[in-house]
Amino acid sequence: MLRWLAFCVLSGVAIFASVYGLTKYLHKDEVADADRPSQAEETQDPTTPSQPKVSTIGPRQTPGQQMVVVKDARFVSTTKRDIPSERDGKLLVVGTEITPEEEAKLPGSKILKNIPVATLAVEAGPNEKLAPEDTLVLAKRPGKRYKRYRPGMGMDADSLVPGSVEIAVDFKTFRELQVGDHVKAGKLVALVNPVLAIDELAVKQQKIDITEAERKSSEATKNEYFTRWKSSETLLRSGGASSEDVRMNRLAYERYTLEEVAKKSGISQAQRELSGAQTVLRMHEIRPAVAGRVKEIYRKTGEAVKNLEPVIQIQDTDSLRVEGLIEIQNSRGITEGMKVIVEPTRPTTPLTQLRGHLQDITCVAVGTVAGSESTPIVVSSSEDRTIRFWDPIGGKQLFQVSGLIARSMATTAPGTKRSLIAAGLENGSVHLAELKKNPDGQIQVTQLPETPDCHSRTVTSVAFSPSGELLATAGEDLSIALWKIEADGKLTLIDRKKSTHKSTLTYIHFAEKERLVSAGRDKAIHVWSTTGGKIASVVGEEFGGRSGDVSQPGVSPDGKFLIYDQGKELKIMSLADRHLAGSILNITGSLPFTGMALFSPDGQTVLTNCAGENRVELWRAPLNGRRSSELRQFVWTPGQATCGAFTPDSRYVVTGTTDHQVLVWEMPEPKEVEQKDLTATISLVENFLESNNRQVRIWAELDTPNPGWLVPGGSATLVIESAKPAGLSRKKPVGESDANPAIRASASGVNKP
Repeated sequence: MLRWLAFCVLSGVAIFASVYGLTKYLHKDEVADADRPSQAEETQDPTTPSQPKVSTIGPRQTPGQQMVVVKDARFVSTTKRDIPSERDGKLLVVGTEITPEEEAKLPGSKILKNIPVATLAVEAGPNEKLAPEDTLVLAKRPGKRYKRYRPGMGMDADSLVPGSVEIAVDFKTFRELQVGDHVKAGKLVALVNPVLAIDELAVKQQKIDITEAERKSSEATKNEYFTRWKSSETLLRSGGASSEDVRMNRLAYERYTLEEVAKKSGISQAQRELSGAQTVLRMHEIRPAVAGRVKEIYRKTGEAVKNLEPVIQIQDTDSLRVEGLIEIQNSRGITEGMKVIVEPTRPTTPLTQLRGHLQDITCVAVGTVAGSESTPIVVSSSEDRTIRFWDPIGGKQLFQVSGLIARSMATTAPGTKRSLIAAGLENGSVHLAELKKNPDGQIQVTQLPETPDCHSRTVTSVAFSPSGELLATAGEDLSIALWKIEADGKLTLIDRKKSTHKSTLTYIHFAEKERLVSAGRDKAIHVWSTTGGKIASVVGEEFGGRSGDVSQPGVSPDGKFLIYDQGKELKIMSLADRHLAGSILNITGSLPFTGMALFSPDGQTVLTNCAGENRVELWRAPLNGRRSSELRQFVWTPGQATCGAFTPDSRYVVTGTTDHQVLVWEMPEPKEVEQKDLTATISLVENFLESNNRQVRIWAELDTPNPGWLVPGGSATLVIESAKPAGLSRKKPVGESDANPAIRASASGVNKP
């Protein structure tokens, strides 16, 4: 028995030692292999275009942080008031007072003249200082200054001193009020017929003067009887008067003394009646207590209105709130007081339509005339086989070339020696034109010699070098060509190279003087060197794996960044070290980006297209630590945008459409582009469902006053970055302790004897 027990003990120890040694050996191998590349990395094809690498440079979302987006939120005025009438009657005017200069610019149908506006005027002291709006000069009282009577503002009824009060009636000119007009607080916006109230005011004003005259009469009579009383007392002692005369004179004196007191009280009463009549008169004037814009007009000039019936509705546009609906599951963790980013939606219409083409627009470009860089010239091509030159400001066609279809166009940058325009044609050739200004100031378009065919198929993209001395072309034949522009305008082929793209090239651009960037339908972006006039691929600078449908992914003006598209996101990648500098996320659109994604010449904005939504979007470029946000929606419902270009000064955008239009859009002011994000503070997160679609209501109050272009009813998107969640930790079973090795061994499946 003892032998058997000893054998069991020794066997158990041996088994434990074997398992322990094997475990240490396996763990050692795992540690040793930690720095070894995986099999997938070892077998990766070095010729395959690499994916963009993400470094620690650039903005990042905090790990574990969740971004919640509230779409289709609305701006709501926090102060929306119906302005009522306080009197019954007929509306003489619903409008605002205008100056003679403003009257001269308005049609007579919008002007209302000879509207009586009356008020009480109190004579001012010789050295009394008055505000300009309170100073009155009456024609019937020349040489005297009067001040407007304002009860409760340092003035009361006692200031209506008899003899110093007048009624000032001024006949003014008004313009009829319209929806959208801005009105100031306290300014007259409507007037109920005040004629009866003015007459009543005049009666009360005369009553003060009458009562004052009666008081003076009583005072004079009182003084007379006082003299008679004292004289009769003197005569009584000498026998010249009777005691009855003394009593009669004394009684008369006391009577008129009391009568004077009553007249003084009558003056006080008349003063208050006059002040009340002034209040009644003011009640005929409809004045808003807050400033804002007219949202609705309930009653118009000439219509009857009842007491407390609203006449207009005013919204205060300075203090706005953003209201939206959020999915109930996304509302968790969002609390009142949290800060959110507000991205307003600003749809706009074109500034100018350039009409003339008969079919779809294929490409557009904008150039300037040498020596007159402030004069942009728009060039457009269409399926109707014409290339047209336009004055975008005047909207006139300047020149036309027939029989050609350009699929791509480019212009030299401002400041170059020559103002050239290159058009890549269907037949594989390139057509050049030069813009000049004649001595008489007229713009002249000179066609330069056409290049011999270099591409066997359509030239899909053309690009000038920064100096304007070289031209790069790319075509459907997958080749890239580099040309020198001679003094006579001829193009001399420097080099031609078959690209490594596996499908049609759609875009080519000079990132720097000797560096090209190309994009193709194979979802790849390649970088090429042109040093020494030879086109060579830059090893290791291929960007593959694009999942978007952007055929023209732009390059920043300084050549440091390119746009890399992935569905509904555009990533701004650095060409130097391939780090992610920022991104543009289409959080409001239902479709991915397509067509073009172009930097503006100043590098501050990005122009994108979204298929199927008939709008082009302008974004704040997410560079230099800034967030990207939508600045404009260029909406043209009749047709989709096919192409786009900026003017060299970044003041306008030009787009071509499928309905044959060339449209000119105005860019936002630089201060709007450079301003910080609008922020708001959450003031309400309801804890019950707003509707049957499992959404709750959320409110956010803007932290700053309205910058001037936000309107109630406009749409916006709320971007909420929720707080970082607590880290996850493995819960230990009840009774488990790291200090107990026996439990650890049992948990690992090893039974210690």
